[in-house]
Amino acid sequence: MNEEERAQIVSEIKTMMRISPINIDLEQFGIKVKPNSEYKIGTHIGFKFQCKNPDGLTNALLGSQEFNLDSTSTVLGWFMQLATHGVGFRQIGRARSIHIEIDEQDCDIHIDTHGIVAGLGVYYFKGMEGHLNWDLIPSYFPTLHLGRNSFLGLYVGLTDSLDEESILEGLATHGPVLPKLSKATLNLLSRAEVGVQLYIGEATGLRATVSGLGDEAKIWGSFETRIGRDANLRFSATSNEAKLTLGGTW
Repeated sequence: MNEEERAQIVSEIKTMMRISPINIDLEQFGIKVKPNSEYKIGTHIGFKFQCKNPDGLTNALLGSQEFNLDSTSTVLGWFMQLATHGVGFRQIGRARSIHIEIDEQDCDIHIDTHGIVAGLGVYYFKGMEGHLNWDLIPSYFPTLHLGRNSFLGLYVGLTDSLDEESILEGLATHGPVLPKLSKATLNLLSRAEVGVQLYIGEATGLRATVSGLGDEAKIWGSFETRIGRDANLRFSATSNEAKLTLGGTW
């Protein structure tokens, strides 16, 4: 990554924070981008920074209607901040969204390609699936880069949508945990889809996957892309079955 690309990443993120609907100017809190910390992993971008006034930035985010705190006082919030250094804030919404981690020594801000927060303390399970495949897996698992924005990597997903109540929400409710965990695991395994994906742009990819277990296993070929701000189009097919999904399904 050259200096021009690094500067472009910093400029884009600062601009997203400064303009409506966020309206938070990072420069007011004395941020300093750490040298050579800008990154582009998969299709999401970000940088690390030091902050002279972390409390001020934290309070600004707490007072914003655009951000949700991954609060450790709730099961979902605790789960969402497992990989976060310090305190984590996520922009509310399904599409491209900003994720900020504030720590006294080392802060991080980046743009996730798939938002996972529906509202204060409310998370999208389908958003987590998109976030996993476009942002997290390319960050932590080896990928084969084929060009500026194209790479081949692991894909993990679901062939069918989950019930309205997500797995995490079900486990967080009162009652015996083990029976719910067993049911949730079987539910996931029966719908799990694992394979490889060719990423050809932000939220756009071609994939070859296997779903199901044993005699129920199916080999799928799929294409998925984003349409508009918060909807996706997915076409999946086997030798004897095809599915077309259109809508805000993440």
